[in-house]
Amino acid sequence: MVITPLENIEDPQFEPAYLDNRVKSFLHYWLYLLETIKDQDNNLKFKELVHHDFSISKDSSNTANKMDALQSWINTIIPEKGEYTLCFENLTIQEKQDLSIEISFDLKRNDTCDNQSNLTITKQIWLLKNNTDHRFAQLKAVL
Repeated sequence: MVITPLENIEDPQFEPAYLDNRVKSFLHYWLYLLETIKDQDNNLKFKELVHHDFSISKDSSNTANKMDALQSWINTIIPEKGEYTLCFENLTIQEKQDLSIEISFDLKRNDTCDNQSNLTITKQIWLLKNNTDHRFAQLKAVL
């Protein structure tokens, strides 16, 4: 038996996927914690995802730097009652020179309460600190 090539195949060009995978694993775990927040105490798990020097800019005059501020911000994302699902779309990732990562995405929340379904989409811009010694990148700022 003789094997004869039909055509020449060029070597494929691969693009690095490290940064993309790092950000997506962070976001998927973050959304998982948000979706299971009513089932368990996730505060310790959230601490793993939050940089020690993080800030949440709710508006230009108020920047919060504490875990209780994080909790109140999270409470604005999840509904008080009913079922909900979260997902992200239109993710863009930009690596900065200081090893931080700026991400922007649309956060989609679909919640159902009293047989009414609501879809909310919010534009998010976050700054992540990429320390490879940690299991996940960490949230440094919500812009």
